[in-house]
Amino acid sequence: MPDTQSPNREIDPGTDEGIKESYGDFDYQRPPFPIPEERWHAEPAYAEIDERPMWRIEERIFQFAVDQIQLPPHLDEDHPLKESAIALKNAKRELDQSMDTMWEKSGKGVLKRIRDARIQMQATELLSVSPETIISIPQETQGYSKEEEDKDRGHHYTKKALYFQNLSCFLQLLSAYKKEEDPSFETGIEDLDEFIEWTEVIQLGHLYYAAVRSAVHTGGHKHNKAKRRRKDGQLTMNHIYSVCVDVINGYSLELEMEPDPEKRKAIFRNMKLGVTEAEGHDYAEDHRNLGIGFLKQKLAEKPTWDTGIQDRLTRKRYPSISGETNIMYRRKEEEGALILRGIQALTKPEDEKDHPGYLKRQMLPLPEEEREVTLRVKAADRLNNLHTLKIQKLQTQIRTVLETPDIIEMMEEIEEGKPIFIQRKNRLIEENLHWCKELLKEDSLESGDRESLEGVRALMLQKAA
Repeated sequence: MPDTQSPNREIDPGTDEGIKESYGDFDYQRPPFPIPEERWHAEPAYAEIDERPMWRIEERIFQFAVDQIQLPPHLDEDHPLKESAIALKNAKRELDQSMDTMWEKSGKGVLKRIRDARIQMQATELLSVSPETIISIPQETQGYSKEEEDKDRGHHYTKKALYFQNLSCFLQLLSAYKKEEDPSFETGIEDLDEFIEWTEVIQLGHLYYAAVRSAVHTGGHKHNKAKRRRKDGQLTMNHIYSVCVDVINGYSLELEMEPDPEKRKAIFRNMKLGVTEAEGHDYAEDHRNLGIGFLKQKLAEKPTWDTGIQDRLTRKRYPSISGETNIMYRRKEEEGALILRGIQALTKPEDEKDHPGYLKRQMLPLPEEEREVTLRVKAADRLNNLHTLKIQKLQTQIRTVLETPDIIEMMEEIEEGKPIFIQRKNRLIEENLHWCKELLKEDSLESGDRESLEGVRALMLQKAA
C-alpha cells in the first residue's frame, strides 16, 4: 500500500522534475506540464501513475520550436512545407495567448488555487479521507466568473486542437519531404517517425480527455452533476486520467525493451488504442443514456477545421501522407469498431443479476490482440480501484476483491513473452492479496463472504509464490 505521508515535497530548482501551469486544461484533476520555472511536485499515489515520464514527452511536444528546424533553402514560398512551418508558429502563438488570457484574468490566483487543490486532492486519496472533506475550487476568484472561465477554457481547447493539427501537418510533410524528395535532408529531429507517433498518443489523450470531460460535466442530463465524482469520492476525470497514465507508462516501458522497428510500431498502435479505451472505459457504464452512442459519435465525427491544413497536406500528393492531421478523427472504420468492442467488454451489465463473471463472459470472445489492449486498460482501472477501496462500502470492497481473480487469470492466458504485462498482473495480485487480508479482519463478515475471501486469499498466495 502507498505511504500515507503527505505527497508534497520541495524540488531542487536544479533538477528537471518541477512543473508549472502551462498548456494544461486548467483543471486541478489534469496536471500541467514541466517547464523550468515555479518548481513543485506531488509524489504519485503509486508507481504506475507516476506522470513525470509523460510530462517530459508533453514538454517536448508543446515546446516544439519550428525555428530549430533548418528547412531546405531552395523551397518555393508556396511550398506546403514552408507554409506549414509558418502556420505552426502562428498556432503556437495563439495557443500561448489563450493560456495567457486565463493566466492574466485570474491574476494568477485561480491557477495557484487549482494547483494547491490538486495537491490536496492527491493527499486525500492517499489518506482515504471522506469525499465530503475534499477541497473545491471557488466559483469566482478575483472577479473571474465561472462562465467567463468556461468560455476561455473552450477557446483554449480549440487552440490546442488546432496546434495539434498544425504540428501533425508539419511533421507529416517534413517526413514525406525527406522520404520522397530529399533523403539526405537532415530534419534536426531525433527519430522523426517516433516523435510523430508520440505526438499522436498525446494528441489522443488531450482531445478525448476534453470531449469526455465536457460530456461528464455538461452533458445535459440530470445525473451528470453527481457523476463528476465516483462512489469513492474521486473525481471521475481524475480516475480516467490515472488509468490513461498507467496505460501509457506500461507501453512506454515496453518500448524501452523492444529494438525491432516493426514491433515498436505495433506497440505505438496498441498504445493509441489503449489510451482511447481508457478515456471512454467508464463512460458507457456511468452514463448509460448517452454511453456508447456518444463515444461512437466522437470516434466517427468530422468537425469543421482549418481547410488550409488539408490543402497543404494534399497539394503535393505525397503517397506517404494520409491527408488527415487529427488522429481523433483519422480512425479506420475497423479500428473505431475495435475500440468500441473493448469499451463494451469493459462495461458492467445494467442488470445486477448479470454481474457475476461478466468480465470473462464479455472479454474472452475478443481476439487475443484486442483482448490484451482491453486487459491493460482493465488492469489499470482495477489497480486504481484498489488504491481507493478503503472508503467504499464493505460489500463493494468484497465484490471488487472477489472479481479481481478473473482479470488476473485472463492476463495469465496471454502473458507469455510480455514482461510488463506480467509486472502489471503481479501488482494486481499484490494489491488484491492485501485487501483479502484486510477484509478478513472484519468481524461483521457473513460466513459466505468469509469463505469466498479465504478462497481468493489462498489463490493469491499461490500465484504470488
